Amino acid sequence: MKEFIAKSITFLICPFIAYGFGLAVYRVITVAAFPKQTLTAFAVGFVLFVVFWRIFKRHLQVVCTFEHELTHLLFGLVFLKRPHSFVVTRHDGGSVTLSGGNFLITLAPYFFPTVSYLLLPFAYFVPKIWSADLCCSAGRKHRVSSGFNLG
Repeated sequence: MKEFIAKSITFLICPFIAYGFGLAVYRVITVAAFPKQTLTAFAVGFVLFVVFWRIFKRHLQVVCTFEHELTHLLFGLVFLKRPHSFVVTRHDGGSVTLSGGNFLITLAPYFFPTVSYLLLPFAYFVPKIWSADLCCSAGRKHRVSSGFNLG
């Protein structure tokens, strides 16, 4: 009975949460005054991601699970916990068994971008061409960069 009441309340407040989130996103986009090409690039990237994810979801799910469990393992090693098993399956998810644990090991996949840090060494090879100076509508200059400008 408690579960039914909790689900009912959640179902009833979802439209209000969605409306509030949509309103906040709208305000951020309109106040920030992004250049048109930035919004276009974001929209195209978002649409391509959704299409790509829908087509390859079954295959990418294993990669996502592997990355998730790898993050648990890496944080376990940082805290000197001995790994006993590392399992990733296509249909049953994955698991990592360590000699101990703590809340940082448990929460690591939700705050640590493992893939970003694994790709960081390749940033050296990204050409400086990917950086540009753009003017926003307020006349202030902002430095827009790929995030990979080293040296």
